[in-house]
Amino acid sequence: MISFDKQKCAKTVISLGISSMLLLSNTAFAAPLLKVGSRGNEVATLQQQLQKMNLFNYNRITGYYGNITKDAVIRFQKQHGLSPDGIVGKNTYNALSTYDNAKRSGSTSQGVLIRRGSRGGAVSELQQILKSKGYLNDKVDGIFGRNTENAVKSFQKSSGLKSDGIVGKATWAKLGSNNIPASGSTSSNTLIRRGSRGGAVSELQQILKSKGYLNDKVDGIFGRNTENAVKSFQKSSGLKSDGIVGKATWAKLKSNTSSSNSRGNDRNNSAVVMLNWSQVNSIFPRKANARVIDVDTGLSFNIHRYGGTLHADVEPVTAKDTAIMKKAYGGSWSWSRRAVIVEVGGRRIAGSMNGMPHGGQDIRSNNFDGQFCIHFLGSRTHGSDRVDAAHQNMIKKASLSR
Repeated sequence: MISFDKQKCAKTVISLGISSMLLLSNTAFAAPLLKVGSRGNEVATLQQQLQKMNLFNYNRITGYYGNITKDAVIRFQKQHGLSPDGIVGKNTYNALSTYDNAKRSGSTSQGVLIRRGSRGGAVSELQQILKSKGYLNDKVDGIFGRNTENAVKSFQKSSGLKSDGIVGKATWAKLGSNNIPASGSTSSNTLIRRGSRGGAVSELQQILKSKGYLNDKVDGIFGRNTENAVKSFQKSSGLKSDGIVGKATWAKLKSNTSSSNSRGNDRNNSAVVMLNWSQVNSIFPRKANARVIDVDTGLSFNIHRYGGTLHADVEPVTAKDTAIMKKAYGGSWSWSRRAVIVEVGGRRIAGSMNGMPHGGQDIRSNNFDGQFCIHFLGSRTHGSDRVDAAHQNMIKKASLSR
């Protein structure tokens, strides 16, 4: 009996699918142009490859090119310096093939020594890793230029390596280790301030975002917005508000109590109130962060307000927040209403949420494909422009909790 490895077979099919479409494109671009509305095996192959890159986060391969697939393609195009139009044409096919071939050949691992002037898949992988760790703010283009070299030197220096800008086995090993940047170099051992760059700054920014102090992107650059967020956190934590992150500030940032008590939201001492949507709309403006407590489970997570005029359209701040929210829903997304308490602006406000990702989003790194709705007293749905009775019942339930 002949046996075969299903996983290897599936990978080969994906690779052959992309490669065969590109063979057609070498003379005249005959591969199908994929865009919103496209269907079929080519779309399924595309989704599988984007899924391997953690860009396509839907729970199954559909073979239909909808907005979720388009957003994943746009993210890929931005990473690889392509025009982010969400349409898979010749250039995007070429980039997908280059990425896939580099992965399969192993040319983007520790076996390749690359330096300034190098080009190709190994450089693209290097740039992507450096971006994820907060060292590179340039586009992923597969070209090892000055910015990439400087990013490598910064990483090497913070990792205790020879800072020569050349990526060999030792640098690849450090880049690939799971404890970078979240190692001792980005903990209480590192003093950072305005002007600092690198993994420690990225970690700081992520913590500040999760606690609702920073609404800016995580880019590994300690600028004015990060400094102001640090000062706000220090002030609310009883620390000297100088914007410099040393041992005392790191300790407070990483303590379990600071997140639950930040901005004066003491769950045990503040009553839950029902406020009209017109009031909440002012207290919880667009681009602000807040904390949600699910009444039935007691689970809490952080949210960012994306928009909404008749109620609040929000999204989880981090992937961890998304996981907590999904746990509250029993492991699967649902339109069902749940009673929640929203902590924002020093208030604990009764609300009601649904748990189904939909629509647009600000945050692309939270594993949540879109936004979800939180209703308050007197708020209305966007579809019907009417008050939803089920949401209002959950709001009343939340108001009775403590």
